[in-house]
Amino acid sequence: MKKGLLFFLVFCLCFTFSGCGKSKAVIEADNLIASIGEVTLESNGTLQAAQQAVSNLTDRQKKQLENAALLDSAQDTYDKLLTAKVEQAIAAIGSVTLDSGKAIEKARKLYDGCSKEVRSAISNYATLQEAENEFSQQKVNNVINLINQIGTITVNSGDKIAAAQTAYNALSAEEKSNVSNYKTLSEAPQKLKAKKRQNATAKLKSETDKVEGTTWYKAKVNPDYANVRSYALPYIGTSSGFTWLRLKYLYTGDSWIFFKSITISVDGRRYEAEFSYWDVERDNNTDVWEWVDVSATDADIEMLKAIANSKETIVRFRGDQYHYDLVVSQNDKNGIKDVLAAYEAMK
Repeated sequence: MKKGLLFFLVFCLCFTFSGCGKSKAVIEADNLIASIGEVTLESNGTLQAAQQAVSNLTDRQKKQLENAALLDSAQDTYDKLLTAKVEQAIAAIGSVTLDSGKAIEKARKLYDGCSKEVRSAISNYATLQEAENEFSQQKVNNVINLINQIGTITVNSGDKIAAAQTAYNALSAEEKSNVSNYKTLSEAPQKLKAKKRQNATAKLKSETDKVEGTTWYKAKVNPDYANVRSYALPYIGTSSGFTWLRLKYLYTGDSWIFFKSITISVDGRRYEAEFSYWDVERDNNTDVWEWVDVSATDADIEMLKAIANSKETIVRFRGDQYHYDLVVSQNDKNGIKDVLAAYEAMK
């Protein structure tokens, strides 16, 4: 009697641990499948978690799943919903124009994010490919047209060149290779620069030193001789592809000042420049003249811009005992503007 009871208990234990028992992994996988619920396009995360849990099971454990069929059905439903979404996105592209980029990109991104099974089920994929090809060709044609619109280069061609360059930069490498008139665009910036330089220097007078190979550009109001009048004016030098800006302060009158410093009041704002006795050059005949000729710094350029746009600028040539005040005329201000504009175009 006791032996029979013992065998019965052992049998029950064996049945419990080997016949009916499920591992924790199987139970968790079944629970994940059950949690999927109603399938929508937002179910992908839950589906992937369930699929991963199932893929981690052994073949024996997979046979113990109660919700395996439910997972297959849920995945099938989700794939159909996703297929419909991609097909709708492709259909929404409609007639291709230059404004179709976002719609095409959206459809392509959705398609590329699908599984192989979903991709194979999408019925209008060829429409997406055709739209991409058409859009690419339209972009190329647009760039060609923008380049053609540049036409003859003038000083006002900058916006057209920039528009064509921006559109060209947005193309793929293959698309760029199909722009038949790219050479025109590639040459346009240099032609524009040359045109601006030509236009800017046309307002100046120039003189070339054939021995040194240097050309000097000065404002037309800049006196040709030192003893004509006092002034503070910039001028440009060019040689062997280099361009630089200089600034000349010149005083002339019937008395020596022996100036060592210059104070410039631009609408009340003061600028100072100090010089040694030997920095200043001097000469005379019936009149005297004194001057300094320096390389213009960035600070000088900002000062010159301020002078050119000022209501009143006074340049004081200051010596130990005497000084002379020069009120900068509007003609000189305009001359400064012309030189600075040419310098910007030339450098």
